[in-house]
Amino acid sequence: MTASIGLFLLGTAASLLGGDRVSAFLPPSALPQRPSVGLPVQITRSTLAYGPRSDSDEEKDLASASPFSANDFQKQIESQIDPTCPVDDEDCLAFSSLDDQPLFFTSNTNEDPLCDPQDVDCQAFLTQRDGSDAHLAAALQSRSDSIAKERTNANWRTAHCPTTFVSVGSGDWVRRVAMHQWPLAVCGGARGGVYVMDLEAKKVVGKVEGAHSVQVEQGTNPIKANAGANMAKQAMEKLYGKLDGGGVVSVAIHGDLVASSGREGGVRLWRLVQFQELPPIANEKKQNQLKEWLGKNAKLSKLASAITKGGKKERSSEFKDLGSVPSGKLVPLGSIKGLQNTIVTSLKFDSNNLLWAACYDGTVRAYSTTGYDDSSVRFPPKKPVFQSDFTDSVLDMHLCEELKLGVCATADGSAALFNMETGQFFVGIMLFEGVAARSVMILKHKGSKGHSVLCGGADGKIHRVPLRIDPKSGRLDEENPFAVSEATETAIKPRHTGPVMCMTSPDDGIFVSGGQDGALRVWEFLDDESKAEDKDGQAVQNKDLQTKCVYALTGYKLWLSATCTDGKRLISDGGENSVIVRDFSRESGTNGKASL
Repeated sequence: MTASIGLFLLGTAASLLGGDRVSAFLPPSALPQRPSVGLPVQITRSTLAYGPRSDSDEEKDLASASPFSANDFQKQIESQIDPTCPVDDEDCLAFSSLDDQPLFFTSNTNEDPLCDPQDVDCQAFLTQRDGSDAHLAAALQSRSDSIAKERTNANWRTAHCPTTFVSVGSGDWVRRVAMHQWPLAVCGGARGGVYVMDLEAKKVVGKVEGAHSVQVEQGTNPIKANAGANMAKQAMEKLYGKLDGGGVVSVAIHGDLVASSGREGGVRLWRLVQFQELPPIANEKKQNQLKEWLGKNAKLSKLASAITKGGKKERSSEFKDLGSVPSGKLVPLGSIKGLQNTIVTSLKFDSNNLLWAACYDGTVRAYSTTGYDDSSVRFPPKKPVFQSDFTDSVLDMHLCEELKLGVCATADGSAALFNMETGQFFVGIMLFEGVAARSVMILKHKGSKGHSVLCGGADGKIHRVPLRIDPKSGRLDEENPFAVSEATETAIKPRHTGPVMCMTSPDDGIFVSGGQDGALRVWEFLDDESKAEDKDGQAVQNKDLQTKCVYALTGYKLWLSATCTDGKRLISDGGENSVIVRDFSRESGTNGKASL
């Protein structure tokens, strides 16, 4: 009967855990050796006999085989039988024996042993790989991310965006800002400083004061100085008009590599070196004692201050606060040769370790940044990887890596396309008469493979020009890239009351424009895609492309000139000595005033 119980255990466990598709076994030592209940114990004689056996031999065998008394035997039975099971219920007894035994599964399927194969709801949560728990966690995380994205998209359309200000200090004003990945951003200053900021911690993590000229300088050589000064003055007038706030012209950041340009010409490169912060002193008494001790030791105090500030000019400053020590510094890597004789108006990094520089001399150049952190590699590079000439001075630039396409805004009022794989300009479209094209970007349509060029002018207008993209290959038709005709109305309304200085996009079909009227406007594409597909002819199709201004964020200074986004937050200058951060990912219960 012992063997029958063991076989029954295997069969029952297998049936409970999914039949033939899930195999389960128990080690033989784990099977309880129980006698049958209600039946006399039988001692089976071995088939191996070495001679005749007498009745007395059998009596000896019985005596040796059953050394327990009746009471001991009854206790053994009771200890192995679940008291909640009837003594004659073998199914119950077999199942209860599984409670304290480890089960080892060698399933070749993806089913959870606790799920009925016919239970569709249960099976829906099972992973296609191993581990239903991991799949459930991933499904919950995916749903959570989806809810957060829906909330963020709704906030973008309803102007729910709590605002914070991150200051660079009282000695400078923010001019230009750029971000690669939250929370690090880089900004320029009106006094020529370059600042890297942790927007989440609300502090400056690296800075170089006076890295660039505040205004156009004459220099020591009158001939060269006059030519350079005249070119720089023309560039500043084209870029900023009568609202030139001075200082840095363009900034960019990619990881720990920072690039900046000024009105003196050229591009300077920096590397952000972050120090490991020491844990704060929790005991206030000890902190006060340390401050007092540092105050008594003047030399050490000055040394600590000099290390904190990172420069010889400020060695005389006093030690003020243990918590004011910055977490890094900007280490100069040098200037890019060949750019020192022109004003670099726009800087952009791409994912292929190229730094693209748009220049006032009408060129766009790309430089490799590979090896900037390797002392054995010559850096900065002397020669560009790509260089292309455009029809006039380039005032702004945008890169669309999905299409491998770049676009420039030029001083003659056109938007010009170039191939990022070859760096060559191949076509342009004239959008403004008598005024410069000041800002530009390429935006993907929502829910389709379509893209449009958006170009803002010095007259406050924004033009939208759809691109002709092959829906199958996703490539631009370089022979005829603009899906417009002479009769197509490309200007969108309403216009800014000042030059359109910058544009950015948090998501497909939505973008933000900033102007010297002190406002950031949020726009949305309202294209009738189904209607466009039913009609023949590209010119007719374009009439169904609609762009709507959803709302405006106001209260910025008139020298607003730069904005960027990571999809959740909108970062900009236009706030005196602070970078302005608007958070669109917050829940609706928080304060979401749209105005400053």
